[in-house]
Amino acid sequence: MHTLRGALRLAGVAGLSALFIACGSKLDGTYTNPSGIVMLELRSGGKATMGLGGETRECTHAEEGKQVRLTCGGEKITLRINDDGTLWAPGFIGVMKKSTK
Repeated sequence: MHTLRGALRLAGVAGLSALFIACGSKLDGTYTNPSGIVMLELRSGGKATMGLGGETRECTHAEEGKQVRLTCGGEKITLRINDDGTLWAPGFIGVMKKSTK
């Protein structure tokens, strides 16, 4: 009896997890900084593309609380998720706003 209940609970958790992954995150979308030099596209499944001055790199991302951890090659960047939905990156990148397109 306990084994069946545990199996059903596990199946339910797995199903909900798959649903959340399939639906993506509210962060998914394309972000740019005010100068337009930097572009960041966050996609479902933890995939991302970072563009800098016309050059792009494939990356991965993970949302952790109020942060997005971005990994591009060997480089790791931590972005802050602001209350207004913008992302803040260190250095010259600064604040990036999500496109409404």
